[in-house]
Amino acid sequence: MSWERAVLKSKDKEAYLEKAKKVNLNARQIKILLYLVEKKRLTVEECIRKFNVIRRTVQRDLVRLVEHKFVREAAKSKTDPTKYYELL
Repeated sequence: MSWERAVLKSKDKEAYLEKAKKVNLNARQIKILLYLVEKKRLTVEECIRKFNVIRRTVQRDLVRLVEHKFVREAAKSKTDPTKYYELL
């Protein structure tokens, strides 16, 4: 990764962290958000493995991130098995 891109990612993280504190995200939700800054997209399954939490907890965390307009849900239907979340 070039140093310019590293600086941009660092600034992105700072901006997201500042906004996250304003809306009172919990530590796990902030970790998910920072992971998304790095990876750009995430599935529920990836989140379960990465953060070692149960499915319902992950779903609640992601819904909160969607509500606060940090991420968007990308799916063809409500039960789409290929659903993922991406950073806005």
